[in-house]
Amino acid sequence: MTKTFAALMPSGDPVADITRFYQDMDLLDTLQHVTQVAAQARVLAEQHNLNVATAHLAALAHDLAAGVPKAEMPAVAEQMNIQVDDADRAIPGLLHGPIAAAALATRLEVHDEDILNPNALDAYRELAKATS
Repeated sequence: MTKTFAALMPSGDPVADITRFYQDMDLLDTLQHVTQVAAQARVLAEQHNLNVATAHLAALAHDLAAGVPKAEMPAVAEQMNIQVDDADRAIPGLLHGPIAAAALATRLEVHDEDILNPNALDAYRELAKATS
């Protein structure tokens, strides 16, 4: 696991762990962004009778890779056993969802497929590949 995620320590409360990670990494703009996204995710989940806590956690976690420089994302992804293809190398930021999912699973032991699935954390990557 990359040293970037060494600060992502499990306490049993993934929401608190993710918040602390963004703070410890001095990613305060990212924390503000994901907090706003999480608030909207909660509203949408309520409107569509979905699990609000799951939507909230997925939204908070979606930018966990914000501390990884884009140029390093392919190498970090490979270290995390994520398959990297030519599109990922051309646009490394596409890997931020898969990296976030891997960090969430390995560091915080979150294994809920509704949070880790590509539709929750990897939509940008799939969209960009489909349009390139």
